[in-house]
Amino acid sequence: MVLDASHASDDVFDQMLETSRAPIILSHSGCKSLFEHPRNIDDARIKKLAAAGGTIQINSYNAYLISVPPNAERDKARRALYDRLDSIAGMTSVQASAAMREVAVSVKVLNTQHATPRATIDDFMKHVTHALDLAGPNHVGIGCDWDGGGGVTGMEDVAAIPKITDRLVKLGYTETQLSAFWGGNVLRVLKAAHEARKT
Repeated sequence: MVLDASHASDDVFDQMLETSRAPIILSHSGCKSLFEHPRNIDDARIKKLAAAGGTIQINSYNAYLISVPPNAERDKARRALYDRLDSIAGMTSVQASAAMREVAVSVKVLNTQHATPRATIDDFMKHVTHALDLAGPNHVGIGCDWDGGGGVTGMEDVAAIPKITDRLVKLGYTETQLSAFWGGNVLRVLKAAHEARKT
């Protein structure tokens, strides 16, 4: 089992790191020093995560990257949309897919009706490069969280993903480092967790 500290408090992160026999992961988080959000993590903990062999996957969810002013009407409507998915476990795969598509379309309409500030790929890359500076390329990757409404201006869907690689290549990252970044780091953590079960 791999412990995932994304969405956990700092205290829970500390407890996971201290008690786990294997490295832990942050599957979709950002850097708190760049944007103060409860689901982002501070620099000291990013360094501790790396020292313990873990990895942080940087999130492209708008509210983790920039300040989004509250809007009670929008938030109420969004909650109502996502409430439709509460019973998804009891649906057939066809019904679940249809429900997800319907909610995704409705969320797009809602976002048009209630425009909010949007983070850009530049905002996202600041978190990526900051984490890389702190932890190194063997402990950072991508955890976009697009099923939760992620995506930023300039990187709205998977077709734009190569832009990340392009920017990292221009910063001097090697093919080996990019391979770790794009999946090798997570696979290493999974392997370590698999090995830890034997102890």
